[in-house]
Amino acid sequence: MVKWTVVGVDPAPSKKTVLWTERGAVTVSATEVGAALRREASGDAVLLAWDAPLSFDAKFGFSDRPIDWCIRRLIREHPIEPKAVAALPFAGCSHWAITCSTLGTPFSNGTAPWSLGAGLPAQEGKYVFEVNPSVAWAFWWIKAGIDVPMPRYKGQDSKHGRDALVAKLGELSIPVEAAQNDDALDAWAAWRLLHDLVRGEAEVVGAVAEGSYLLPKIPKLGARITALLHEARAKLGRV
Repeated sequence: MVKWTVVGVDPAPSKKTVLWTERGAVTVSATEVGAALRREASGDAVLLAWDAPLSFDAKFGFSDRPIDWCIRRLIREHPIEPKAVAALPFAGCSHWAITCSTLGTPFSNGTAPWSLGAGLPAQEGKYVFEVNPSVAWAFWWIKAGIDVPMPRYKGQDSKHGRDALVAKLGELSIPVEAAQNDDALDAWAAWRLLHDLVRGEAEVVGAVAEGSYLLPKIPKLGARITALLHEARAKLGRV
């Protein structure tokens, strides 16, 4: 069995980026992300979860992706407060520059050092998975069967939302350090998703080449997600 080094990253071009490792949070400036990643993910068997768009297929246009369209529709069908989850059209995300500079994907003039992960790899290598932590939190909320809407946990006056995640999702054992702010919480969620992938409790949703998320595995949502992705591809493919 491969012994993986696991790193979750909440990248930010205009503020501090948070990397979550086995030792906890590592906070660096945007210009230091590459060096920090080389230091924290220097082994031959690395799983990296990155909170930003990593791929898209131009046949669906240069604005939205099937996975983002699908998730926006899906979330509206469940007890989630408005604005608690952000699955923006990928062109509206501000992560592009730091993502391309650090990972060499989805735009690069050279060879990308990371392979896009489509599932738990069978052999050593450096693999990166796209994550959307706000969607992951919603999936954990849905999976737990909580009958009150998941609150916002980002932005001003959102500490109550982070406290609610810690209290309602106790089985995740969210560290106190992670709940101090939304950036650390998202970096931890990215890290946790990779551990869940190794345990068979998370899966890649969507097609890697056109955009996908690593998310908690919820079998009862499978058919609905498949239907929404089909609808999204049909709609966006006409762009």
